[in-house]
Amino acid sequence: MKKVLVTGCFDLFHYGHLKFLEAAAACGDHLVVGVAEDDTVRRVKGENRPIYPLEHRIALLAACRHVNAVEVFSLESQPDLVAQVAPDLCVEGADGNARLREILQELGLEIPVQTVYTDFIHTTDIVKKILHG
Repeated sequence: MKKVLVTGCFDLFHYGHLKFLEAAAACGDHLVVGVAEDDTVRRVKGENRPIYPLEHRIALLAACRHVNAVEVFSLESQPDLVAQVAPDLCVEGADGNARLREILQELGLEIPVQTVYTDFIHTTDIVKKILHG
């Protein structure tokens, strides 16, 4: 069984997230999604985020047919998540996930990271469109 790991905020779940998870799932047999806890989202995205609280984001991800498991992480616990999941492959979106690559290097893991290219839809752009038209 080939285990795939993706991580992210997955705030305001949208079509771009769905296509990303679909592409990531196609890279293996078991997709584990690491979702950032609320404080981490605030620290990374700003004080007005997340839009949806962690419980909602977990429920949306868990309901996605491409996802086999959802795990919560913080900035500090992300290395523990990677070690616990022990993926065969990590997948990132086209905008990259430099932190995930740093963690793999810090842990001394030679796990390949594959980039998938999907529709370039970002939550920040959706929020701006809602607020400013």
